[in-house]
Amino acid sequence: MTDTTTTTEPAKRGRNSAIILTDRMCEKRVDQRDKVYDRKAPGLYISRTASGVTAFNFKFTHPTTGKQCSTKIGDYSPAFGVDVARSKVYAMKAMDPAELVALLSQKQAEKAAQAERRLAVLVDHLKGDFRHFFADLMHHSVDLAPHRQIVGAPRRHAA
Repeated sequence: MTDTTTTTEPAKRGRNSAIILTDRMCEKRVDQRDKVYDRKAPGLYISRTASGVTAFNFKFTHPTTGKQCSTKIGDYSPAFGVDVARSKVYAMKAMDPAELVALLSQKQAEKAAQAERRLAVLVDHLKGDFRHFFADLMHHSVDLAPHRQIVGAPRRHAA
């Protein structure tokens, strides 16, 4: 006879095991970022953050490079739920590889343009701050004499 041991603890899911996603899961708050993969639409997963934001992503193999890629489909909202995200994934899987590459390139270009616009706004803001800083500096005629002593002539060492 062989002895059999049974445990009462439920088996834990694997690291990337898939479950059927629901809107309720998307609304759930978490303590730290996690990813939950969908069983109905392979490649679809949600990324939940501690701040309460849930994003739908699609993980796939790039048609031309053969590397694993992930692209954001959208953020969860009552209007953009699990069913909408699944339909987008199914549509992306049904696309011709050339169309998918073109779509990804377009998304990447839009993302780069958005980053460029943000950078331009930041640079303009900083330019204004520096103009005010130097105008205040000239207006108040700050005495830089104490600093000259530090930068003065090099010290001579005794021989």
